[in-house]
Amino acid sequence: MIVKPLKRPVIIDQLEALSRRLPPRHPRYGKIVNDLGGYRSGYAGEKHLLYTLRSFAERPDLNFLHNVRLLQYGYHFETDLMILSRHQHIFLESKNFKGRLEFDGETGQFTRVDADTGERQVFRQPLLQVQSHRDDFTGWLVKQKLSAEVPIEAYAVLTHSQAFLDPASMDKSMAGRLFRSEVLPQRIQKLLGQKTGVCLTDVQLQAICDRILLMDRPLKRNVLSTYGIPQSDLITGVRCPACSQIPMLKRKTKWCCGRCGFTGNSETVLPPTMRDYALIVSEYLTKKQFMNFCHMENGPQASYYLRKQRLQMKGGTKGAVYCLSDLLK
Repeated sequence: MIVKPLKRPVIIDQLEALSRRLPPRHPRYGKIVNDLGGYRSGYAGEKHLLYTLRSFAERPDLNFLHNVRLLQYGYHFETDLMILSRHQHIFLESKNFKGRLEFDGETGQFTRVDADTGERQVFRQPLLQVQSHRDDFTGWLVKQKLSAEVPIEAYAVLTHSQAFLDPASMDKSMAGRLFRSEVLPQRIQKLLGQKTGVCLTDVQLQAICDRILLMDRPLKRNVLSTYGIPQSDLITGVRCPACSQIPMLKRKTKWCCGRCGFTGNSETVLPPTMRDYALIVSEYLTKKQFMNFCHMENGPQASYYLRKQRLQMKGGTKGAVYCLSDLLK
């Protein structure tokens, strides 16, 4: 059963919002778009992984936990998918790479050769990565005073249909632990049929799952700080919900898009713009910040719009700070 479901990473929403509010000629624009493509590809790989294991996800004796991020040894580690059972735990790292993939067992180097351009890119070796997470999790279980006796198997899975795994670059340490997604169900079925000699009680397994959910800390980035972008570089103004043109123009009680002709009221057009602010800048804003970001000059009108959004509010009327976290759900 799925204990922690797979969700679209918030970093994708953040980078989409940031790319919309930067001019294409901005010096960091290309880096942001490239990183966004990588995160989208990774998420697609994780969805493919879940599809491949769809028959196992319904089994009551297996606990699926996606994108768990835990603190151990002073650092956070994150695993794409944990499958926990009474007899063994399985860690899976998905890689949605296209092209020829070469591995060097001695140096830990993992190289992707683009099938179209021949360009070579070097990445972290996925098997070493998931094995490191496995070891971190074992230490985490001990620190949390939970049972750490059940064996943990770690696998790296290639999810892209056009990934070519170069067998000549594989060594014995990778045998059976790094493979294409097509063979994953058979590997999992074989593993589940093995007798480990160790068996957790239902109470022990439930305690591990409960503690993971309690201690899980999803990553939230400050994207402006990450990419070294001052807030003044952002394109501000109300964003058209239909075509994303910025800014829309205010005409009496309506907002109008000069590109596609979309017309909407404040209840329609303001939430997407405020969500952009929450994703890029901060989940909190004042009336003044709201007016500056949305290009509004009428203070009472801005106060009226903010009240209409029914946002959580801190402070008095004059120094009110509005919380935008509900817009991110």
